[in-house]
Amino acid sequence: MRLKPFLITLLIAVTAGFIFNQVGMFLPWMLGPLFSLAFIKFFYKGSLYWPISFRNFGLLILGVQLGSSFTKEAALLMVTQLPIMLVTTVLIIGFSVATAFVLKRWTDLTYSTVLLGSFPGGLSQMVLLGEETKDADEAVIAFMQTFRVMMVITIVPWLIFHVVAKGQEVPVLASADVTFRYLPEIDPMALFWLIAGLPVLIWAAKKISFPIPYLLMPLLLVGILNIVGFPSPSMPTLWIDGAQLLFGTYLGVKMKFDKEHFSFKMLSICFILNLLLIGFCILLAEGLFALFQLPFNEMFLSTAPGGIAEMAVTAIAVEADISTVTSFHLFRIFMILLIATPLMKFLFAERDIVPQEQESRKRMHV
Repeated sequence: MRLKPFLITLLIAVTAGFIFNQVGMFLPWMLGPLFSLAFIKFFYKGSLYWPISFRNFGLLILGVQLGSSFTKEAALLMVTQLPIMLVTTVLIIGFSVATAFVLKRWTDLTYSTVLLGSFPGGLSQMVLLGEETKDADEAVIAFMQTFRVMMVITIVPWLIFHVVAKGQEVPVLASADVTFRYLPEIDPMALFWLIAGLPVLIWAAKKISFPIPYLLMPLLLVGILNIVGFPSPSMPTLWIDGAQLLFGTYLGVKMKFDKEHFSFKMLSICFILNLLLIGFCILLAEGLFALFQLPFNEMFLSTAPGGIAEMAVTAIAVEADISTVTSFHLFRIFMILLIATPLMKFLFAERDIVPQEQESRKRMHV
């Protein structure tokens, strides 16, 4: 381990989390480290370091907490909401494609670059697809995706915490509301299955490139244990705050802002793009509330174009139905990874092949 960069990173993260918590900011132990490190990293010439194993441990804690919300009733509700998940996912993807087409006219970037940069998928998947697309600029794609994550995890929690949705009170899980404990409360048999099953499940998930295994595998296992009758584990607030710090610090260290693309024009484009997308998700949540009386807060978190981990942390904090939020995001991840991404890859390949075939025909005629 690189000790000095690690200690500097730890000091910044803990200090920022403490300050954000003291001033009453939402999600202080995630957003404090994230923003402080991302800002310092842009100007700081030294190195910052945070082991990925720390992030993974934080995701494990969050996954166990998320899985404890899954009940038989929640599983049945997920099945009944599959049509809504499909429609909202298709609409969000379609809106991203449409805005990318419009924004292409405002810049000299290629359509491939703008589309992959604005697509509500994982940053790494979109950058990898950009590397395989001839006229795409993967540096711009990474910048746009990073900016989207920063905007979403700032604006969405702020709206959930500070804007009253349909007159509903938004409960905030605070340390004062929970009996202080150092250790989780968990059934001994459930603990046995977690210790025995989690390493196997995570190993298998990584083998088949399953997304976010350190979050989704404990979520899945605890959810199954909960459904078959084991009492749900209860994580102390101290552990949840610690998990947010471990995860937020990693995000802050990994945020990439290429100074070459950090211009007013680029910032404006990214800001408008993501603001439109967030606004569209608000309209979707409003529509689902009006049509089906589904809670606005849950639907907004479920459709928001952020990562599953970030939105799950927000759901925990406001005591939303975590099973609904994670189900919507998991469904969208599968749609993007298994259908949308291969389709885009095919279309980009076809588009590159056609000009080559036309050039070959011209040469043959000559």
